[in-house]
Amino acid sequence: MSSQRELKVVSLFSGCGGSSLGYKLAGYRVLMAADIDPHAVETYGLNFPDTPVFAGDVRELDAAHIRDLTGEALPAGELDVLDGSPPCQGFSMAGQREVFDERNFLFVEYVRLLAELQPRTFVMENVSGMLRGQHRWVFGEIWKRLEAAGYVVAAKLLDASLLGVPQRRLRVIFVGVRRDLELNPVHPDPLPGPRPTLGEAFVGLPEDRSRSVGDLGIALWRRTPPGESFASRHPRGQWFSHVKCHPNRPANTLTKTTNLYHWSYPRFLNEAEIRRVSSFPDDFVVNGGLVKTWARFGNAVPPKMMQAVAAKLRDEVLAA
Repeated sequence: MSSQRELKVVSLFSGCGGSSLGYKLAGYRVLMAADIDPHAVETYGLNFPDTPVFAGDVRELDAAHIRDLTGEALPAGELDVLDGSPPCQGFSMAGQREVFDERNFLFVEYVRLLAELQPRTFVMENVSGMLRGQHRWVFGEIWKRLEAAGYVVAAKLLDASLLGVPQRRLRVIFVGVRRDLELNPVHPDPLPGPRPTLGEAFVGLPEDRSRSVGDLGIALWRRTPPGESFASRHPRGQWFSHVKCHPNRPANTLTKTTNLYHWSYPRFLNEAEIRRVSSFPDDFVVNGGLVKTWARFGNAVPPKMMQAVAAKLRDEVLAA
């Protein structure tokens, strides 16, 4: 690590802790996290027992409350990174893409806390759908407000599979540097070599010959070549989000509902495989079975993706 100073992060809309784990892997200390989803908060607590979590509406959180929770003085300007992944269902390509979905505007709360805390840098993650069609004006509004808070801003569409994650997951990553630091935001470069494949990621996992889909699902699974959507074989072109994985490629995007199938057996990917797809460690705890595990990791930032973002920021901005 280039800097000897301990780097401190506050993570908003933290989910189960994908971003937090990424920062931890890059050598940062996460002072606190915040999320409103009870199961996400439970999962975060099980895996980061030493990190306080604000379990509630971010609209009720302010800088004073953050200082109380962290036990840190945190005068304005002293925090290194404000991290956050404001809810993005309204932009998601997998959803209804409602422009005026109220969840599209929780970024305003992130910017409010950014202005209060004035951290040296920020990282904000969101789905690629905000760059398309009528949603682009929200992208522009976010950029404008981040700049108005006092930051030099850059945004880039990053693919997790180019950053060590065996999953093709496109995310918009906003990075900002406080203007008085006179430094430019940075994004990580793709890692050298080929993208990681599922076959490589699943090495060492026990074989699972179970079946977890019904008769129609099995019929479509049998007709669908690895790497393709079931819609390619469905008589009405339905089941487009259901994909039979290919062992020699990264997975398609993991959504919050079961959508990825094994290539050798007519079943959804199991819990252990979903962890590997998302670059979480095998011992990362999620209670509640497959459906809950899928929901947590489908909404999570892949840790290795955030590790790459955090390491680049650490070495080229925060170490300056």
